[in-house]
Amino acid sequence: MMNCRYRTLCIATLFASAFTQPAHADSARSHPASEQEYWAQVDSRNWDDAVLAAEKLVDAARAKSNEAPEELADALSLLGRAQLSARNYLGAEAAYSEALQILQPRVVETSDKLLEPLRGMGSTLAYAGKHEEAVPYMERALLVSRRTEGLFNTNQEPILRQLATSLSRLGMYVEAEQHMQYLVRVGEQTYGAKDPRMSRIYDLLGDFYIQLGAITFARQAYENALKIVEKKLGRNDIATVMPLRAYAESFRRELDWSLYGVRTPADKKAALMNDHLTQPDGKPMNPRFLNTDGERALKRAIKTLDSHPNRPTALLYDTLLDLGDWYMIKGDSRRALPQYRRAMALLGEVEPDRKLAAKAKVSFPVQVYYPIPSAATRNLNRPDEDVEERYVHVAFTVNPDGSVSGERVIEANASPRHVNETLNAVRDARYRPKFVNGEPVATEDLSLRQIFKVRREREAG
Repeated sequence: MMNCRYRTLCIATLFASAFTQPAHADSARSHPASEQEYWAQVDSRNWDDAVLAAEKLVDAARAKSNEAPEELADALSLLGRAQLSARNYLGAEAAYSEALQILQPRVVETSDKLLEPLRGMGSTLAYAGKHEEAVPYMERALLVSRRTEGLFNTNQEPILRQLATSLSRLGMYVEAEQHMQYLVRVGEQTYGAKDPRMSRIYDLLGDFYIQLGAITFARQAYENALKIVEKKLGRNDIATVMPLRAYAESFRRELDWSLYGVRTPADKKAALMNDHLTQPDGKPMNPRFLNTDGERALKRAIKTLDSHPNRPTALLYDTLLDLGDWYMIKGDSRRALPQYRRAMALLGEVEPDRKLAAKAKVSFPVQVYYPIPSAATRNLNRPDEDVEERYVHVAFTVNPDGSVSGERVIEANASPRHVNETLNAVRDARYRPKFVNGEPVATEDLSLRQIFKVRREREAG
């Protein structure tokens, strides 16, 4: 939920956090020898090698498809899963489509054999941005899941999340919310309403509301997650860290939404039904006045992690970066840099499977605040035929203290006003700087391309 804050508001990328890669709970030991190579590559997240292993399984199954067509369908589903994880959406769609063509004439509509190719096809189409096509597959997958595994089975979680994402992209916010609320019911039926495992589900619900700009309801969900953990496990349990981080993040996202004229909604109906992108209803917030509740939440999370000698180092590392980003957004590099430096000192202790991702977070400047030009927030919901795009391409330097200097226009076809607004926005932006040997350094020749949607001139006649 923390990856798309600062360029143009794009619900597609805002909702990307709701997508779930097809999960599997199996190990190579539980599969036939012919599949062990495939599952070993999946477990290692070596997607290209997983694709190659799956292609071998498909070739072997195709050779005997007349006698065992369903084995070919199973192999194609494995190939689709690997292709999807490798972001080869065309390849994944082809594999899942063939699997469904084989199975649908041979099994009943609610057969569990259809679950994986239906779910995979829905995810593939959604990742490719084809949400209208994805929804029917996800709805069928949900039906099959409930018919074969029960109304409240936990395996339907990725389907519910995916379906909510795609419906939201299509503007069907109420229907999307119903699926997320059903996910809460699944958790309550499975674990119990006060079980600490409900914390993660409330975090997911909060993330969903964040994407809609429904900050009030997101924050309530995060508070519910925190209260459940505190009551069952105690205020200082490490399980409080994630809801504390999410709670703090809600204030940052509130700032982001305010740049588009969206302030904290007064009620759920307004949050879900108002057309925020075309009906601005508030002024942008001043980043210097971020609510201190978020800062306190991050400090508490760090204190909790420090009190647990066996805490995941990667989690402490990320939380320190969060607090550093918080101060940087406020323009307070004096307080931000010590948090970053402490995180750098922990980098060598980060768990091996997280180390590469941890290094990437400081190997290049990361934009933490960008006051998008007001003109860039207009006409976002107008049909493509009614607008044309203009742009301003700017280059600049990110300084060791996270500020920007040397901003200059490389190329532009927008108006002088748009150029000036973009330069002002870039000048006021803030970055987590690049770190080398534990210290922040300047990074030159970064660039940003700001898009403006301008209404087309109507032809006379």
